[in-house]
Order: sequence, then structure tokens, then C-alpha cells
Amino acid sequence: MSDRKLELLRNVELFAGCTEVELRTVAATADMIFVDAGELLRDAATGPMFFVVLDGTAVLGADALLGPGQWDGAISLLGGEADTDDLRMLSDGLVLIAGPREFAGLLAAVPGFASGIGRELTRRLRDQHQRNFAA
Repeated sequence: MSDRKLELLRNVELFAGCTEVELRTVAATADMIFVDAGELLRDAATGPMFFVVLDGTAVLGADALLGPGQWDGAISLLGGEADTDDLRMLSDGLVLIAGPREFAGLLAAVPGFASGIGRELTRRLRDQHQRNFAA
């Protein structure tokens, strides 16, 4: 595992609650891949995957931008349902990727990761709830 991978993970809010040992587990479990601008990371035919943009910009669906530190795929993996939105890189970049087995392993073995997912999903749900009732 590279020092660069660990340094990139340390700078991601999702992993802020992870210990050094937990970060090393994440680094050893999930793959870090270089992706070219325009590359499709996920489409309707792809099985559920978890992605964290480490460097670069991706677009989710038609217009939701994901930048460094932002992630997608947890809801489909937790709920057992397929993702319906494409995920495509708008620029060259680095992405952390975990399949269903790796994602489940990280939830079980890395408490800081599991609590980070829970905090962010709770925040997203609260924001959506506020938008629904503000309209």
C-alpha cells in the first residue's frame, strides 16, 4: 500500500473518524484507480459499487457533481438495490472503489468508516426532508 493512498484517505471527511489502523485497512481493502476524463465508472448494467472521488470531478446522473472527498454507492449497497444513475468522470482523476464484499467488510472491520457513512447518510436525509417541507 502506498503512502500516497494513505495521505489521500486522511484528507477525506468520510474517514475523519478512522484510526491509523482503520485507514490502513481501508487502503488495503479498497482499490485506488486512475480514471480518464469521460470514463464511465457505473451505468445501469454495473452492479452496485462504492466510489470515493479522491482527485478530479465526476458527474452523477445528469447534473450532480462529485468532487474530491465526495462519494456515492452506499445506499444501493446497504439497501441491496441497483444504482440507476450513471457515474462518469468529467476530468482525469483518482477514485477509491469497493465492491459489495469489500464494502461490507469495511463496514464490519472499520468502525470509523461505518460511523462516517451513517453520519453522512443522516445529513443527506435531513437535508432532503428540509427541502421537501420547505417547498
